[in-house]
Amino acid sequence: MDSYEALKAITINPAEIMGIANRVGSIEVDKDADVVIWSGDALNIQNFVYTTIVNGDIVYNKQ
Repeated sequence: MDSYEALKAITINPAEIMGIANRVGSIEVDKDADVVIWSGDALNIQNFVYTTIVNGDIVYNKQ
């Protein structure tokens, strides 16, 4: 599975299966989203989280 399909497998695909893709599963205007900013590819175990944003608030920021 390529990286694009792997990311879809943990974001938009489950949202579509659960019937909530209109609210979550991708980053679009008027959707709920928590965002994680990574040092590189999120699917690469060697990378790490720089910042996590939940409900518009920074809840983690690597110092």
